[in-house]
Amino acid sequence: MKTRIFSALLFTVSFFFLWGCAPKGWQQSQDEYKKGNIHAAVQWAAATLVEKPNYEDAILFLQKVLPEIYDDYLKQSKVSESKKDWDQAVLIYKNIVWFGEVVAKIPPQINEDTKEKIVFATLDVSEELENATNKAAEAHYNKGLSFENSSKSKEAAKEYSKAIEYVPGYKDAEERYERMRSDAIKRVAVMPFENLSGKTEFGMIGENISDQCISVVMSDNKNLEFLEFITRDRLDNLMIEKQLGESGKLDVKSASDAGKVLGINYFIFGKINSVTLNQPPETKVQVPQEKTYTNKNGYPYTVSALVTVTTRKATASVKCSYQIIDANKGTIIKSGTVSGDVDVSIQFGRFRGNENALDSYYSLLCSYEEKYPPSSDILVNQAVEELTHKLGNELADYFK
Repeated sequence: MKTRIFSALLFTVSFFFLWGCAPKGWQQSQDEYKKGNIHAAVQWAAATLVEKPNYEDAILFLQKVLPEIYDDYLKQSKVSESKKDWDQAVLIYKNIVWFGEVVAKIPPQINEDTKEKIVFATLDVSEELENATNKAAEAHYNKGLSFENSSKSKEAAKEYSKAIEYVPGYKDAEERYERMRSDAIKRVAVMPFENLSGKTEFGMIGENISDQCISVVMSDNKNLEFLEFITRDRLDNLMIEKQLGESGKLDVKSASDAGKVLGINYFIFGKINSVTLNQPPETKVQVPQEKTYTNKNGYPYTVSALVTVTTRKATASVKCSYQIIDANKGTIIKSGTVSGDVDVSIQFGRFRGNENALDSYYSLLCSYEEKYPPSSDILVNQAVEELTHKLGNELADYFK
C-alpha cells in the first residue's frame, strides 16, 4: 500500500462533525479507502468507534492499516532524509503524528472474548520530527545565506522566512530576513487613470480606479511582503519635497527620471477608454394562468388570472488599458486591458383575477416587490469596483 502524504491542515475535520454522521461512518470509511484517501478512511473508522464502540469491522481495519501506514511512511522518510529533503521529511513525520492523534481520540475498546483493552498501533516520532525540523531550518538558512551572498535579496528573504517558520528565533534569521526584505521591496506608484471616455459626469473616476486598485492589492498582506504602494498624497509630497513640480504632470516619458529621484521602482499609467451605459425601456409581458379544481360536490370548476411580468434592465461597462513602467530602465515591461461589467435585471409580476390560478413560479414572481435598477452613478461605480478588483489581482500576480 502506497501512502500518500497530505498536509495535516487538510484533515482537521472536527470529530464532533464526524460523530453526527457515525451511522454512515463505516461505509464512508470504506468508500474513502477505495478512493485511496487513507487519512479520511482512518478518521471515519475512528469516528465509527466513537459512536459505536467495539464495532469489529472498524477495529480490524485500523489494526490492519495503521502498521502498514507507519511502515510506508518510515520508508519514505528514510528516502527523503537520504536526499536531504528535510521539508518532505518534516511533512511525513507530521502525518505520522496526525494518525497518532486520531487514534488517541478513540475511547477504550474492549475485546468481548478476553475482556482486554484493544490497543491500536501508534508510533512515537517526536525525536525524528524535531531533528528533521531543525535540519529543515538549517537548510533554508544556508540557502538564504547563499542567495544573500549572490545579492538576491528577495530569494534570501524567502529562505530566511521559511527557516523561522520551522524554528522561531533560529540563529539570526529574523534579522537577516528583515534586512533582505527591506532591500527587496519594490516601490510602486499607481497614477490616476486618464479619462479618455468623454464621460465626465461620473466624477473623479480615474483617481478612483488608481486608489481602489491599491486597496485591492493591499487587502492581502501576502502582497505587501515585497511591495510598497505610493499613494497619490504621498507622491505629491515627494514631488514637492524634491522640487519636481506636480505628480499630475508625470507621464511615461518623465517617469524614469522622477522614479530615480523619488526612489520609485515602477509607475503604473492607465487610460479609461470607454464608459458605456445601457438602460433600455422596461418590458411587460402578459401571461394567462388557469387551473381546474373540484368542489366539495365533486364538480370541476376553473379559475383564471392574468399575470403581467415586468422586466427592467440596466448595464454598465468600464474599459481601460494600462502600462507598467520600469523606472530604472525607462521601459514598458507590461501592458494590458481590463474591463468591469455590471448587468442588472429586475423582474416582478402582478396579477388580476383569482390568485389560486397561479402556478408556483408566477406566484413567487408576484410576491416580489417592485424595484428599479440602480442609478447611473451607482452602476458605473459597481463596474469600476469590478475593474479594479481584476486589475489589482493582475498587478499582485505580476509583482509576485
